[in-house]
Amino acid sequence: MSAASLLPTALQGIDIREMLASASWMDEANRTTVDMVILPYKDNLLFI
Repeated sequence: MSAASLLPTALQGIDIREMLASASWMDEANRTTVDMVILPYKDNLLFI
């Protein structure tokens, strides 16, 4: 979502406050404290 999309969304009659609240809830639900990066080429970097 971007600020530019909120006006057209509101003009279509969609409740943007509810949409933003839902997006915030989903962000919290999917946020984790552990970051994991998978580098399939990691071993190749050791030789550089």
